[in-house]
Amino acid sequence: MLVMPIKARGSIQQYLGRLLRNLNDKEELRVYDYVDYAIPMFYKMYLKRLRTYKKLGYSLEEKEQSDLYKSTIVEGNHYSLLNKDLMNADEFVMMMPYLSHTEMDQLINISLKSKAKKYICISKKAANIMKNRLHEIEACGFQIIINQQVNQNIIIIDKKLVWTIPLATKEDHVSQISLRLYSEEIAGRLLKYAKEV
Repeated sequence: MLVMPIKARGSIQQYLGRLLRNLNDKEELRVYDYVDYAIPMFYKMYLKRLRTYKKLGYSLEEKEQSDLYKSTIVEGNHYSLLNKDLMNADEFVMMMPYLSHTEMDQLINISLKSKAKKYICISKKAANIMKNRLHEIEACGFQIIINQQVNQNIIIIDKKLVWTIPLATKEDHVSQISLRLYSEEIAGRLLKYAKEV
């Protein structure tokens, strides 16, 4: 088990290579990793490790009796799968540090098609910047929750499905990684942070 916050592909390959030695003598090789989504730097490191694991041929555990079976790593464009999840939801909570005009238009478009209860949790700073457009989102059925600080793009669907989405950067969307994770425990913790919706 590796217990250190690393992100460099070479380091990960080196450590995994050591674990792979004498693989014929082992029944299986499992890598347990963690995500510290509350600390932006560690969360970004986790996403880089996920990208490396995927390139090296690793995948999430797939046991049909486990909710992890429904979890997946999405590389590149995640919008179609996310939109499908949102359209089938009874309730969703979006935690966003900032919303661009394009993202706001997408939210309005989603809200016109979805009958779900909709919440958006944004930072105080973002609310001040976007105050001229927040009424549009409210008019479309979103309840707005303002927190002192929101660090990551996270969407919680029906209190059990969690999407972590990379923050918009200049990085090519093709190489970005999103995580779609079924976990009532993680969803519950995040909902508490979002003022217990």
